[in-house]
Amino acid sequence: MLVSLELMSRLRDVIDALSDRVSKLEDYKLKALETRLGNDAPPAGAQMVLRMLVLRELQSRAETRPIVSFGAHTEVLDLETANP
Repeated sequence: MLVSLELMSRLRDVIDALSDRVSKLEDYKLKALETRLGNDAPPAGAQMVLRMLVLRELQSRAETRPIVSFGAHTEVLDLETANP
């Protein structure tokens, strides 16, 4: 299967954008946890566990319904009905 360089470039951009969103979501979840705990930040081990849980949840969602974003256009792919 041949994949054009333009498509590969766009896919890399999508992966980069998703990575940025995951990082922002992780930071948001950590800040929410810190707020619930009060002024005491969770220990580094708890932060790592929380990050792993967030990533696991995002990966499980991505496995069932991947989200693809091209600029302002975002689409949820249905892998069962997608045409090759």
